[in-house]
Amino acid sequence: MKNYKILCIALITSFTFSGCFGDKKTVIGQETGSDDLENKNFKGNAFSFAKLSENLCGYIDMNTVQKQFAVSGATDAQEDPKRRYTGKYCDFFLTFDNTPSKYSRGNLTVVEDISEDEADWQEQWEWRKKSLKSAEYVSGLGKAAIWIGKQRKLEVKMDGYTLFLVVPPTYTINDKNAKQHDYKNSAIAILKNSKFFKN
Repeated sequence: MKNYKILCIALITSFTFSGCFGDKKTVIGQETGSDDLENKNFKGNAFSFAKLSENLCGYIDMNTVQKQFAVSGATDAQEDPKRRYTGKYCDFFLTFDNTPSKYSRGNLTVVEDISEDEADWQEQWEWRKKSLKSAEYVSGLGKAAIWIGKQRKLEVKMDGYTLFLVVPPTYTINDKNAKQHDYKNSAIAILKNSKFFKN
């Protein structure tokens, strides 16, 4: 019954956050218990969920964001000045070729973890990873981390909450730069240089 409940939660979460139904795969018959998931060297959060401000843009370095996309022509990265935050969120954009009309957006969200049994998070994350074809574990980030390539999204488990970073696409998503850009490494670098983690 416990595994059935966890499977249901994982499937619901997957449909809620994915939006890319072509990325689904069946988890029926798969087992949990992966040794690749949990980061045993996690030192803890720099901030609890309650201490995080609603505007999360101050926790990431926009220079790092721009540098990660410079190879694809990004010349600037900044917070969206028109955004009004009503949750823990950051909406930012890249400018390409010093041309304001050439831009793309990314975002960072924090969601508080509310669970009857926090000890079950490992199994929930395993089902989450197994249910998406483009998902893979990322080592050395938070308590655990999953990269979902189809969505350009990095999910990081912290103590009490989860980070969701969606990195911007390159300006023209079908061009050669977009196909060659290493979005996963860019996302990892942005969060590793953020203020969310204890040193």
